[in-house]
Amino acid sequence: MIHRALLGSIERFMGDFNRTLCRRIPNMACTVQAAVIPVSQNHFDYAKQVADELKKNDIYSRTRRTNEKIGYKIRDWKLRKSRIC
Repeated sequence: MIHRALLGSIERFMGDFNRTLCRRIPNMACTVQAAVIPVSQNHFDYAKQVADELKKNDIYSRTRRTNEKIGYKIRDWKLRKSRIC
């Protein structure tokens, strides 16, 4: 007879861990740690430079070239964060 208590305890631990964090996973476990949001299309080149500098320092960042208003971009990344992490 094979006893699987080890796997069950890991699953319970991950469930309790997730519940304790209230779905706030540490940055090191997230696929995107920082979002660089350009204010307008004119600032996209600088935002790309900032994202590249973050990547050099082992911080995974993303930036998107969109033509929406800044409020929409911030709201979009907040919603993405809840889906990504």
